[in-house]
Amino acid sequence: MMVDKKYQSLHRMAFAFMGQEVPDCVDHINGDRTDNRWLNLRAATAIDNARNQRLHRTNSTGLPGVMWDQRSWWRAYGYLGGRYLALGRYQSLLDAAAARKSFESQNGYHSNHGK
Repeated sequence: MMVDKKYQSLHRMAFAFMGQEVPDCVDHINGDRTDNRWLNLRAATAIDNARNQRLHRTNSTGLPGVMWDQRSWWRAYGYLGGRYLALGRYQSLLDAAAARKSFESQNGYHSNHGK
């Protein structure tokens, strides 16, 4: 939407309309960028927003942070402080997924992350 000859995102305008300070980053809680209902928006940091991402389309396991290793193991990894962290190699997909979920809960990932 154009305001004063500048493009303004609807989700940012929602904050202004509700009398709130417009944050640097707005997160859509349910992951749907077209859903700009007030209940679906939250002020967030760029890190918080990244921790509420959808599953990437090239992901073949269906789980964020879990991949098949060339050594016939499942590998779990996480991203923290600008670095990828190895969470270990596991014989079963379930064990790797559990390691990743544990990492997510300990590091403030949103419950919708990867959905």
